Parts: sequence; structure tokens; C-alpha cells
Amino acid sequence: MELNDLKNICLRSIPSVESILNHELTEGRSIHCSRRALVEGVRKVLDQKRKWILSQNEPDKLQELHVDIGSLLDELEHYIQNIRFSELGKVINGTGIILHTNLGRAVLPEAVVKKLSIISSHYSNLEFDLLSGKRGRRGASIVHLLRQITGAEDALVVNNNAAAVLLALNTLAKSQEVIVSRGELVEIGGSFRIPEILKEGGARLVEVGTTNKTRLKDYRRAINPESIAILKVHPSNFQILGFTEEVSLSELVALGQDQGLLVIYDLGSGVMLDLAPYGLKVPVVSQVVQQGPDIITFSGDKLLGGPQAGIILCKQKYAKALRGNPLARALRPDKMTLFSLENTLKIYQEPDAVQKIPCLQMITASRKSLEKRGKQILEGLQDLQGRQIHIEIIDDKAELGGGAFSIQKISSLSVSISLNGGGINQLAEQLRLGSPPILGRIHQNQFRLNLHTIQQEDIQEIINNVRQALTFI
Repeated sequence: MELNDLKNICLRSIPSVESILNHELTEGRSIHCSRRALVEGVRKVLDQKRKWILSQNEPDKLQELHVDIGSLLDELEHYIQNIRFSELGKVINGTGIILHTNLGRAVLPEAVVKKLSIISSHYSNLEFDLLSGKRGRRGASIVHLLRQITGAEDALVVNNNAAAVLLALNTLAKSQEVIVSRGELVEIGGSFRIPEILKEGGARLVEVGTTNKTRLKDYRRAINPESIAILKVHPSNFQILGFTEEVSLSELVALGQDQGLLVIYDLGSGVMLDLAPYGLKVPVVSQVVQQGPDIITFSGDKLLGGPQAGIILCKQKYAKALRGNPLARALRPDKMTLFSLENTLKIYQEPDAVQKIPCLQMITASRKSLEKRGKQILEGLQDLQGRQIHIEIIDDKAELGGGAFSIQKISSLSVSISLNGGGINQLAEQLRLGSPPILGRIHQNQFRLNLHTIQQEDIQEIINNVRQALTFI
């Protein structure tokens, strides 16, 4: 038989959309989704099957092909499942990474979350001045709060830190040279790199020093009439150890003032409170402002503990130009982001801010509080201990997270689960596919749930989901 004839036979054997839908509806197969998504899914599955048939050049494969509604429904279920698991939803974070980029970074404060429904379901004075009755400036209250908390002369908010750096460069350094140490030409996540941000901002990159050593004289030698700024990037994602040398921000500020250059500092993750009492060496934004750089940029959803946003602190003389750049409108955040950021910043005016900002609360959690959460999980699974699983609380490490001084570790505790009959990978998969999904990590054939990132409300769901997962192993 000719290959094309065989392909036509296979194509005619594919059921129609209606026959599959009727089979799914009448034969008890339950695929949970809307009718519209179901129809789309059936069409996708059938289209993929047709494309596969048409792409084949081996008659033997086509002769072995057996198309039946049951197998197509299996493929349909897989297709619908992929859609369902890609939808945003709650995830229990047992990884020990407090600011996990893939899991949405900072958890918003409870007080902020409670107020979000008000701003989302009503009109607001987003750009309306209630005192004058005229159009107001978006984010004016946030500017006031940032000036008060950090000591900066002025501020601006955009949608993320990469956008903040882009706006600053495009406004103040377009078509001119920006000097950067080779040791600070970092990748900031999602394959976006500092050289690319400079290029898109319209600035020309001038590299100085080496990967591990850059001195003040390297910057000085690079300065020429085309130079407009020095950009310093905090290495919050990595650390170079050993034979190293870098120029401090205060030295660069002095050089910039002497040579008439802007100094822009990409801080990456801005923390408003001193974490040194908790063993973490992280630059406090107010202390960075005091060193005198012209522009400071950092994220809102890292150690600040708010929503995704890019914050620009600047000398007042640059604020008008930054706000007047057309890019500022394209990069501006929406009302939900501004509201969340404003109310997060308000918490920093309270004496117990550390306990009200979730990421800071996690970072500073005591060993006693971690032990308490762990014991609750152990007690909830006590009847399974020794029969199906071995569960214990062990010493472990937690991390601040990507883009937020991820190299710094925090002493922590984890709930460790071992299975008597093996199958730890299956347990991790079942928990990942549960409702809600639970993410941990496998180490030395143990499934570990780090208690630094487990919240009190997660405990009963963890107990229930572990029990459910064990029935599939």
C-alpha cells in the first residue's frame, strides 16, 4: 500500500470532536474544566494526532497505529492538566528559600492583604488630589513614605528593578558612556544581564578592572569627555572569594563628585531595617542614601517584603527628568501594586515591623518557634511513624533567596520524611501535584520540609496531603 493511502486511512480513523465529547459526557469520564476549554482541548489533541500521522515516513509505524477514544481521552486529560497546573494558585513552600523567585518572592503582610479587596473593588484617588479637587500625581504618598523612611530627597516607583535601572540609564545616560566594573556585569535573572540593560537604555558600556579585582584608578583612567556615569551593581546573587578587591560606594561617590559624574547604585534588594542583630550583613537603604549616590534602585518584593516593584531613590534635581521620560509611563505600576507597596511601607513606621513583614518574620524566626511547627506535623502523622514512614526534625539551613543575598545561610530546622519501602521521589511528586501543591527538597533519600518557610496555616494541609500522597505509593 502506498504511504499516502495509508496516511489517509489513519486520518479517517480519527474520531470526530463530537464523538469524543459525547463519549466523555456519557461514559463517566470526568474531566473537570469548562465546556469551552474541553472543546479546545479535544481539537488540540486531534490536531496533534493528525500532524503526527502526516509527518511519518515509515509505513510500519502507521500500520501499528490504533486510534481509539479512550487513548485520546487520556491525552485530553493530560492537556487539561497542563493548563490547570499552569494557573496561578497557592503553593506551600517547604524549600527553605524565603524569597523564592519561582514562587512569587515576598509574601505580603496580612494587614495589606486584608485591605486589597477595598482598592480592587472600588474607585480610588489613584491620580486625584482630594484637597484641590484636581488631577493628582500617582504614588505621591509612596514618595513621601520613602523620603521619610530612607532619607532620600525624592523617589519614583516603576514595575521592577530592571525597569528602574533601564529608566535611570535612558533618562540620564542615553548615548553616553557608563563605567562598570567587570566583576559587577551580572545576570539579574531570566537571562537579563547588566550589559543588555545598558544597551536597551541607550548607554554605552565601558568595562573596567577584572572579574576579581577593580581599583579606584581603573575607574579614574576610564573617565573621558564622553563619560556621564559610574554604575555600581551589588553582587546579591553571587560572591567572589579569595584574591579580590572592589571599590566602595563612598569612594565612587567621591570620584563622581570630583569628576562631575553621576553615581548610580543598583542595590538589587533593599532592606529597611538593620538585620545585623540576626547575623545578616545586608546594607540598609537609609545607610546607603547617606553615602550620597545620585540614584539608588532596588526591588519591592525582596527584603522590603512588598509587591513586585522597582524603586528609584534619587537626588531631587533628577526627579523631574525621570518622571518626564515617556518610558516612566510605560513602566509605571498599577493601583494594586501601589496600594500594596504604600501599606507595606507604612508598617515600617511601627515598632514591631519585623513581626508584621512576613519575610522578615521568617528570617528572624526563633528555633523554639520552628520546633513548635515541626512537632505539630510530627504529632499529626504519629500513627504512621514506623509503619510507612520515619519522620523527624533535623538541623538544616534556610536561604534568603535569589537576588536577595542568596549566599547567606540561616540556621534552620526541617521535617525529614523517609519511606520504609523507598519511593521518596514518588512522594515528592504526589505532594507537588496535590491540592495545594507542597514543595520541599530531596536530600540523602529524605524528603525535607524546611520550617522557616512553612507557615502556621500550612500545617494541617501538610498533614492531610502527606497522608493522601502515601495512598498512591
